[in-house]
Amino acid sequence: MNLPFKNRFYISGILMSLLVGCASPIQSVTPPSESIPATETITAPEPTIAPSPKADKPTYSEVVGTYPAGVNLCKTEASLEGISANGSWLLNGDIQIIDNQMQVKCYGTKITVNVEGGELILDGVIYAKGALLTVDKDLNWIEVSSWE
Repeated sequence: MNLPFKNRFYISGILMSLLVGCASPIQSVTPPSESIPATETITAPEPTIAPSPKADKPTYSEVVGTYPAGVNLCKTEASLEGISANGSWLLNGDIQIIDNQMQVKCYGTKITVNVEGGELILDGVIYAKGALLTVDKDLNWIEVSSWE
């Protein structure tokens, strides 16, 4: 027997051993000793509904109720459409004017964010498109859940 034939013989023997070993039956897995009775049903948990992002925000009326006694409410009701490069607000709606000055950040103001692109950063706070803004008792911007 020459050497190349002998190598083929060994390789054939190894392959046959592997094939025979792989062809042996798969052993069955023994079920766990504790099983669920057939009468018990398993139900999936109820899906949770995410709370509305406005759920934790006060209403406009609640904020107005915190204003100092005797303040006059301004009549500004506008949509904030954007902010120009120089920082001017682009408003669409009714803006109260007193002494030739537009009254925007005033007690009772109602501003709806409608900025193209979705978000607005105002005094370091991010407001999403559709946010309803007024001012709190200290004349800081505050988001409300509704205009009621």
